[in-house]
Amino acid sequence: MPAVRDAVATGKFHFIWEIVTIVTATISTLCDLSREIDRRRAETLGCQHVVHFNRAGSSLMPGVVRDVVINHCQRETDSGGYEAADEATDCLTALYDSIARLIGANDPRSRSSRT
Repeated sequence: MPAVRDAVATGKFHFIWEIVTIVTATISTLCDLSREIDRRRAETLGCQHVVHFNRAGSSLMPGVVRDVVINHCQRETDSGGYEAADEATDCLTALYDSIARLIGANDPRSRSSRT
């Protein structure tokens, strides 16, 4: 095969192989992303019967979020709003700390960021 021999001899083979490698990795990433989107849509019950484009103010709620909200409302019903808020403090603090780490910022409410 003269064309292959010429490509290898001129170094074009390596360039073509790099392109093939990049395209293969991109396809693999897109497949992974597609599976992740499918998983997230399966967790969001509203996706089964509606196409929801209004993302500016709120999006469809995944089941796990719905469950947390319902459980918190139940705690408010059982013990009162202030008590339920006190029970949720550690979880909310951990959430704010996690977000601060994610974006490389300090939570202004954190003791470690106060001087």
